[in-house]
Amino acid sequence: MASAARAALPAPLLVACALRIEQAALRSAGARGAARPAPGHAVLRTGMGPR
Repeated sequence: MASAARAALPAPLLVACALRIEQAALRSAGARGAARPAPGHAVLRTGMGPR
């Protein structure tokens, strides 16, 4: 069922949703005091990481 829903969505929307979920997970991990992503990580390169 989920695969049918994914097939109906355009690819850019899927990518945007995946990025949003990943960024939210990284933010919650950072709030718990987990290790920060290494410099040069994709999140830092997109400007979402610590400045």
